[in-house]
Amino acid sequence: MTVFRQNLDSVILGALFFFIGVFTAFIYFIRSAPRPDFLGWFALLSGFLGLYYVLSDPIGELLIPSVELRYYLGPSPFFLFPIGLFGFMNNMIGPDRLLRKLRDLHLFVGLGNVLLDLLDILYMGEVIFIYLGLVTITISLGTFVAVKAWRKDGRLDGKLIVVGFIIVGLGGLYDVSAGLGI
Repeated sequence: MTVFRQNLDSVILGALFFFIGVFTAFIYFIRSAPRPDFLGWFALLSGFLGLYYVLSDPIGELLIPSVELRYYLGPSPFFLFPIGLFGFMNNMIGPDRLLRKLRDLHLFVGLGNVLLDLLDILYMGEVIFIYLGLVTITISLGTFVAVKAWRKDGRLDGKLIVVGFIIVGLGGLYDVSAGLGI
C-alpha cells in the first residue's frame, strides 16, 4: 500500500490518460463512416502515454507480476506514443510530409527496438539514450512544423493545437534533458 501512496500521482495521471485513450478509441470505432482520423491518433497517443506512466512506476510490478511481460510492456509505450502524437498533429494542422515521416520513423524505431531485443541483438536499456536523442530531434522538427502551420493558418483551433504541441514539446524536451542528466 505504501508503494501505491508514494506513486499516486503517476498512477492517477496514467490511468486518466489510459482511460481517455480507451474512451476515444471506443468513440472512434462506434462512429459510422467516415470516421474522423484524429480520434484514432489521439486514442493511440493518450493510451500509450497512460500505459507508460503506469507501467514505468513500481506500481507496474503490482499490476503485471510477470517480469518478462513487464520488461517489454514498460518501455514499449514510450517508444510508440510519438506515433499517435505525430499522427494527431498531421491530422489536426493539415497534411504535412515531415510529420508523416516522423510518425513512420518512430513506428520503425519502436518496433525495431522490440524486435532487436527479442533477437538478443540490442537491449532496450542500451537503446534508450539514443532514442532520447531521436525524440529531441523529432520534437524540435515537429515544433518547427507546428510554428510554420501557426503562421500559415488563421483558424483559432489550429493555433490552439499548435500552442498545445509547443507546450508538450517543451515539456518533453525538459524530460529528455533530465533523463540524459543535462
